[in-house]
Amino acid sequence: PAAAASHRTAARLLDIRQLRSYDGTELAVPGPRLPILRGARARRSTLLEPIDIRPVTPDPARCAIPATRVERTLVDLAAVVPVETLRSALEDALLRGLTTIDRLWSYLTRYGARGRPGVATFRAVLRKRDPSWAPTESGLEDRLVATLERHGVEVPTPQIPIVSLSGKRFRIDRGYDDILLALEVNSVYWHTSPEAQRRDAEKRNALLQLGWHLYIVTEFDLDERPAWLAADIGATVAALRARQSMAAGAHPRLSPPGSANLVA
Repeated sequence: PAAAASHRTAARLLDIRQLRSYDGTELAVPGPRLPILRGARARRSTLLEPIDIRPVTPDPARCAIPATRVERTLVDLAAVVPVETLRSALEDALLRGLTTIDRLWSYLTRYGARGRPGVATFRAVLRKRDPSWAPTESGLEDRLVATLERHGVEVPTPQIPIVSLSGKRFRIDRGYDDILLALEVNSVYWHTSPEAQRRDAEKRNALLQLGWHLYIVTEFDLDERPAWLAADIGATVAALRARQSMAAGAHPRLSPPGSANLVA
C-alpha cells in the first residue's frame, strides 16, 4: 500500500472515544523516506502490509478511506497518546466488538517486534488488564479508574451484573463485590432524561434489595476534586471492610461511613 490513515486519524475514523474530536491528519507511509505533505503528518513504517489496512467509510456519501486495522491502530496510539487515553480507546474497541483480547495478543505475537513504537506500552497495558473484566462503557469510567490508580486506591471490578428480585438485569459501573459496594458514575449528559432517571431509580432499588451500598461519582468529583474522591472511596472501602471483619468476629457494629457520596 502507498499509505493509510493511522494513529489518531485512524482512531477518529473508527469512532474511538477520546479521539473523536481529533482534527489532525496522520498517515502511515511505508519505505525509508517520508514525503512532505501539506496539512498532514507522515509517519514512516517499516512494516505496513495489506493485512494491516482496512477500508473505512465514515460517510456513506464518500469513498472508503484506507486506514490501519484496529489492532494496529491501538498499538500505534500507544506511541503518541497518554496511557489513560490509550486505555479508554482499548475499552471502547472491546465494548463495540471491534477486536478482542485474544486478537490483540495474536497481533502482538506476529507483529509486535521489540523496539517498534508503541509495542512495549501497549503490551504493558494489555498485561495489566484482567481479561475476565467486561469493557467499561464510558470515558468517565476510564477517568475514575485512572484517578484511583494515580492515588493508590484499589481499582474495583467493572460492569458487575446484578438481578433484582423482580428479575430485571442491571450492570454496576464499578464495584467491590466482597463488601457489596457499588460505584456509579453519573454523567450530566446521560443521566438527566426522564428515562435515564427511571432506569437509575430501578437500579438503586435493586441494589437496596440485594444489600448493596451505593457510592455516587459525579463529573464534578472527577474534574474538581479527584484527590478527595480517591481518598473518600478508599476510606469508604476500608470502613466497610472493617465493619465486615468486626461483624464476622461478633464484635459491636461500626457506625456507617460518613461519606457524602455514599447512599446507605
